[in-house]
This record gives sequence, structure tokens and C-alpha cells, in this order.
Amino acid sequence: MEKEPTVKFQVLREQAKARIMEMLEMSQGAKLLVIDPSLIGPLSLIIEHSVLKDHGVLPNIKPVEPGDMHFECRDVYYIVRPTIQMMQIISSQIKDSRENQVEKRYYLYMCPRVTTVCEKILTDNEVLGEFEVIEPLAIYLIPLEKDLISMQMESAFKDLVLERDFTMYHYIARAILQLEHCFGPIPVKEGKGVSSPHALRILKMLEEEDPEYINEHPLSEIQSIVLIDRETDMITPLCTPLTYEALLDEVFGIANNVVKVPPKVLEKDETDRDIKLSLTSADTVFQEIRDLNFCVLKPLLVDKLQYIDNTYKEKDKQKTVEELSKYMKKFKQAHKEASSVQNHLNLAIHITNTTIKDPFFNQNLDVEHSIIMGDTDSQVYDHIEALIGMEENLEVVLRLLCLLSQTQNGIKSKVYDFFRKEIVQTYGFQHIITISNLEKVGLIKRQETRSNWNTLKRNFQLINEDVNQRQPDDIAYAYAGYAPLSLRLLESLYTTGWNTDSVRSLVGDYYFMNYEIEEQSTKGKPVVVVFFLGGVTFAEVAAIRYLNSRPDAQREYVIATTHLINSNSFLSSVGELVQADVQKSSII
Repeated sequence: MEKEPTVKFQVLREQAKARIMEMLEMSQGAKLLVIDPSLIGPLSLIIEHSVLKDHGVLPNIKPVEPGDMHFECRDVYYIVRPTIQMMQIISSQIKDSRENQVEKRYYLYMCPRVTTVCEKILTDNEVLGEFEVIEPLAIYLIPLEKDLISMQMESAFKDLVLERDFTMYHYIARAILQLEHCFGPIPVKEGKGVSSPHALRILKMLEEEDPEYINEHPLSEIQSIVLIDRETDMITPLCTPLTYEALLDEVFGIANNVVKVPPKVLEKDETDRDIKLSLTSADTVFQEIRDLNFCVLKPLLVDKLQYIDNTYKEKDKQKTVEELSKYMKKFKQAHKEASSVQNHLNLAIHITNTTIKDPFFNQNLDVEHSIIMGDTDSQVYDHIEALIGMEENLEVVLRLLCLLSQTQNGIKSKVYDFFRKEIVQTYGFQHIITISNLEKVGLIKRQETRSNWNTLKRNFQLINEDVNQRQPDDIAYAYAGYAPLSLRLLESLYTTGWNTDSVRSLVGDYYFMNYEIEEQSTKGKPVVVVFFLGGVTFAEVAAIRYLNSRPDAQREYVIATTHLINSNSFLSSVGELVQADVQKSSII
């Protein structure tokens, strides 16, 4: 049985839930919630529909979207991100309602904070005075699991790396300050990258402005926080993960702990709509298998099904009341797990058919392995050219090209120009901005200097082809022999430190903050929060959990992130079509 984390992140959820209930109590009677689509999922992780109903919220919660809005009741609550687009849509809807002489009371909550720009837009649109309330909904971190918290800001990588948006640094600093308010001042704070030093400097200013936070929780439950920019390791998200939860995310996509699955995958033909499955530790079967390498999954689930079947058959063998009583406990547990085991077995079979048994998938995996090993022979180029010729998914093509560029410090100019031309001619000119954005964030570029990939591989021990994938003995089990650079970087912090040539060769600076507090006796291992700025993959999460499970583990890692990513969402976050950009520009 897995050890419970020392830090109880559930308090973050309870605080957010209390704030939402307080917000809803601003008015009596029926109320309509109109929520930013990007917030509907995150808010569902905080407060249950039954609680909303008890506070007068109508069952048909609506997303904020352009067009006329029919309001079924007098009190309308908007909960949105503080963006220009949201303010323009809300302004338009309030104007329409005003013109139709419909009397309403509007309440506006911006998550996580109210911005001056948003208030100015409302003023310019002459609707600022229509609101009963304009307040922040200061939710910065949401628990996804007992050891995993997330800001659930899907645009974070784009904001941090493409836009260099100062607002995002502020949000991250506020998120860390929230942890300190809840769990005490964190003595050691350090980060590596471009964004991490900015966020920590802002945090320092916020702490100096609010010295009382130290007294709120004088005993520190967290001994250290380590910030790692996604920008320092853009290779890992481009690699194919091989843990179960990570493959679920790659194949189906996991959003806010929920995966949507076509009914035929689960052998349920009674509905045409996708079936939503909750993926949390509350499902004991999933908790046991989520971080396993996929190669051990199917036999394990088949054994579980056989055990459940045998348990059912034992029913008639119980002769005494005492034997029957013991059997019923065993039967209830087996019955509880039966449906979950069958669902996960069906999901595993589908993943096998669409990945492991798919020759196309295996060819891509072989090419990916060649790139990681540092091979740039003509076979790699030929394979990518063939993918373009067959008009395969553009994201697969871009992923391999970006991986090649990351490991080779760019692609030779002649080869780069060839592939750029082929992509535009095959997939359409509308993808030219996506390619430009990939260049801007450094995912793909022309080669100007020699690659240091072989040196990085050696110094960080990134390749372990002898890793035991069935009984893991290294974090490389999560990626078929490749150890995530981000986590080797984390491991190196406590061995060689971050003032080495290898660490300095990675993108960004090293920043350190040490806060002197009285010596405290800690029970057990020191708790370290590993905060990924720009996203973390489920396979990296699995690898960190493996580090915690090692008998020689000297620290307890818990994970914080701006959001969860996979290879598709990572690339698409900076993707942009020409038409979409033109429309956006014309509006502004």
C-alpha cells in the first residue's frame, strides 16, 4: 500500500470550495452560472454539482461563448479568466440584455485575479456599472491527486515561452505564496530556466510586502521547492511515454482527471455518446496500475479478472456463518473492482491495437529511438519525408522534426528548408504561423553550432537501455530506456549541484533563495515540491513516484505544475492557423 503524502493538499480544495460558496451567497434564490470554457473542468474538481444546487444554481450551467445569451433568472454569475476575449463577449451580452430591457443583476468573478486591462475594456464598452460585484476568485492551485497539484492553465507554455507574459510569472509566484500560507514558509527555493528566476524574484517581493504570512503557519511542512522550466527540457514531451496513464493521455486525452472513451472501446453499445471515466486514486485498480510500464499491464489485469471470477465461484463452498462472513468481505471488494478491471482491460486492448500492434507506430518509435541515440542518417530524413508524402498527421511530423532539432541543436539549413517547403505544400499555407511559433520557442531551428547532445547524454546518464521495465530500477522505465532530462536535472541537484558546466549548458539561469528559520525537527524525509513551469507529462509524474518508492529515497517529492501535457497538447499549444490569426487581429 502506498504511503500517504506528508503534505495534505486537500486543504487547497477546501479553501477554494469555501470561496465559491461564499461567492454564491452574495444573492438569494435562483442563479445562473456562466463559466469560461477553460474553467468548467477545473471548477468541477473543486465543487460538486449537488453543492451548487443547494446554493440555488440552475442545473444548466452555460459556457461563455459569443452570441446572444438567454438568461433564465435574474441573478447571473460570470466566472472567467481575465482575458480580452472574455470581457468583449460579456460586454456584448450585457448590452443585448440592456437593449431588450431585461432587468438582471450581474456578478463578475475573474480567476485568479481582476486586471486593470479587463476593467478598462468593461469601462470602454460602458458596462462596468452593470455589475453588482467585480471580484477575484483567487484559485491558483487545484489538487489532482494527493501528491499532484496543478494551476490548470493550459496556455502556460505559450504564455511563458512564446509570449514571455509577465502575468504568468506573477500567477506562479502567487501559487507558491498560497502554499506558504497553507503549509508554512518554505526555507529553500531554487529554480532553473528563464521563467523560474522571474517567478522567484516576484515571490520575494510578495513575501516582503506580506511578512505576516510567516506567522500564519510557523512550522514548515515543506522544506524546499524546486522550479524547473519546461524550456530546459523540451525533449521529454516529444518522446513516446510507455506508462499506462501516459499512454491513455496520448491516445484519448485526459482532462481534469477524466477521459472520454468511445462506447465500442468499452464494449458498451447501448449509447452513442462517449463514456466519461474518472481516473483518480479513488479507483483502487487504476491507482495500482497507472504508473506501470505498459508491457506488464495486460497479464496483470487478466490475473485480476481470474481472481475475481474465482472469488465468485467460492460462494457455494462456504459452510459456516463465520466463513460466509469472511467471504462476503472478499466478495464485496472483488465485486467493486470487477467493473474497473474490465474497463481498464478494454482500454489496454485498444491501446495495444492502436500502438504496439500498429506497424506505423513502431516505425515512428524506432525513428524516435534513433534520434535520441544521436543518429541523423538518411533513414531518419527518409522516414519523415515519407510521412509527409502520405499526409500523415502533421503533429507526428512536427514532433519528429522538433525532436531532431532539439537533439542536434537544429537542423541543417538545406534539410530544414526542404521540410518547411514540403509541409506548407502538403498541409497548406495556413500552418506557416505554427512553424514560425515553433521557431520562436526554440523547438525547431536551423543548425548554427555543433550539438552537445552526446555530452548531455553522457553527463546526465540519459540513456539506460538495460533498464528493467517490469520491475523498475531506474526512471528510464517510463520512456523505454530514455531517462527524462528534467528528472536527471532534479537528481543532479542533490548529487553534483546545479553549478556545473552540464547544468549551465541548459537553457536559462540557476536562481537560489534561502530563508532563515528556526531549526525544526522533521519527522521522516524532507518534503520537496517539484514545480514544472510550462507543463509536466504523466510519465514524468510516474517517474517521480518511482523515485519516492525507492528504498534508498532520502526525500519525499510532491509535484506542482502549471498544467499536464502530452506530445500533442505540447505542440498544439503554440500552434496557430493563418486564418485564426487574421480574425483575431481584425477584432483587436
